[in-house]
Amino acid sequence: MTDYSVKDFLPGFAEADTVTFNCDIVFAGTVDLAGAMTDGLVISGACSDNGIEISGICTGAVMQVTGVNTGSILDITGVWGQGFTQAALNIGGAAAIAFGSCADQLVLARYNITAQVGTAEGYVIGEYKNYATSGAGPGTVLQHGIWMGDYTGLTISHNTTDAYANRGRCAIDGTIAGNQFIGVMGQMSITGAATLEDTGGAYGIYSDVTSSGSGACNRNVAAGYFSMRPNLIDLAGETSCVIADMGGAGYADYGFKAQVGNNHVGEAAIGVVVTDGSILPSAIKFHIDGGNSITHAFEFDAANTAASASSGTTPAGDGIIIAVDYNGTTLYLRAVSAWT
Repeated sequence: MTDYSVKDFLPGFAEADTVTFNCDIVFAGTVDLAGAMTDGLVISGACSDNGIEISGICTGAVMQVTGVNTGSILDITGVWGQGFTQAALNIGGAAAIAFGSCADQLVLARYNITAQVGTAEGYVIGEYKNYATSGAGPGTVLQHGIWMGDYTGLTISHNTTDAYANRGRCAIDGTIAGNQFIGVMGQMSITGAATLEDTGGAYGIYSDVTSSGSGACNRNVAAGYFSMRPNLIDLAGETSCVIADMGGAGYADYGFKAQVGNNHVGEAAIGVVVTDGSILPSAIKFHIDGGNSITHAFEFDAANTAASASSGTTPAGDGIIIAVDYNGTTLYLRAVSAWT
């Protein structure tokens, strides 16, 4: 291959000179920009179509960056078109890229790096995103748009083994020390005055299950599911499927709240089901560390809240009777204010 410089085509120009072409340039063969340059390829004029178009078939990467760079590989510093079909980085655009039947794995974006951090506050972040509102915008409170940090939607209309809209996995495969390791973390911070609608709320993690029409499912459906079935080692620390931590100086009204707003709960607000030949020592356990106390094991707001008023002399004192369903028969537990 013969090497040519800008001087061979444009006499009077030096190697470091900037040359501007006010026309389309088509490269049909190999183009090698090997010299030291401030900018390798600059397109500053308005393009009625694509700034750079690669339409040929490439057996390797369409665009490859192999050198050691001290800055970003790709910088996008200007604004771009608006709408669901436009994006700073657009794959597919308004129409889906139809792969059809795939004989191998299909990955939209892949990241694979190794790194080492030697400072306490140093981070290795897979993706760093920071979005902030620039203004409230016109209209009423409920006309100011919807923000999403990430959105992944799966539409499954055919037989599929598994489907995960978002899946987080944190694997500890070595003898290590550290602090927290979390597959998925949701955090909600309130440092300003938030006035929300009656149907709204603020949630660290929110999960929702909907069904309608002819929808059907022959297995468990849960808005939240936590499993320790694959936990095959009796770990030295205390293990729990769910922990509601209200310790320290934090404020909370409930550790767990089952809010029932209709008459379609088939069994109970809280269910304890023993399966797999297990023996459960206690369905509910109250544990108190030294110097602490629990005032009441149970609290009833009103006399007809699963209990009714009762009085008598055996044992003495006024109290309540608590209704219990025992294998379809209603029985009663009695709590009294005094004993003889």
